[in-house]
Amino acid sequence: MPISPARGRVVGVVLLLQMALGLILPFVLIGPINVGSPGFLVHALSDASAIRAAVLVGFAGAALCVVVSALSFPVIRQHSDTFAIALVSACTVSAALDAVHNGTVMSLLAMAKQAAALPLGDTSHLAAAAAVYSARVTAHYTQLFGFAWWLFVFYAAMFRTRLIPRPIAFIAIIAVAAQFIGVTLSHYLDYPMQGGWALPLAPIHAFSAIWMTVRGFGQTLTQQQMQNVEET
Repeated sequence: MPISPARGRVVGVVLLLQMALGLILPFVLIGPINVGSPGFLVHALSDASAIRAAVLVGFAGAALCVVVSALSFPVIRQHSDTFAIALVSACTVSAALDAVHNGTVMSLLAMAKQAAALPLGDTSHLAAAAAVYSARVTAHYTQLFGFAWWLFVFYAAMFRTRLIPRPIAFIAIIAVAAQFIGVTLSHYLDYPMQGGWALPLAPIHAFSAIWMTVRGFGQTLTQQQMQNVEET
């Protein structure tokens, strides 16, 4: 059955919320602890409320990723079962990696509390603090890996189905790939991070979300078209 383009408007609004709650606010709130080890021990305690808020907001952002995929699934499935299933699968992995990352952030706070209880001058905790911080960094890049894959699948599905104009979807795919190569992959292949490569993604992603908010999904299938797809 045809699905109202209004569903696309809802997806656009949720994408904008997800961008704010999943991609921007959490990393702003935990910014003070991104100072390396052992410096984070002091900042983690002084900004404990912000860190807890960042974790809660991060969970909300992951949940909105699930909402986007759930709303998009029946529309994309009209055109391609493969893309619909791939989107939900990628979202599930991304949300799970978000949860792992949130856990490592809370571990930083727990480590800081333990360090604060030690006698002045006791440095026995420094090795453990370095390990906890390293685990958080690795979890962060793994989180970025999962989210980039979900975003890539989402825009590939948009390109395949023409639910948004193909030029917008294509540019978004290129932006996701640039962010992945310039930032995420650098952690795994050990080359200098190219932060500038990630800059185009935010405005392009925001533009496509606003497009969906204003215009909705641009193409849905009629009953006859769905029957033709099933026959082929």
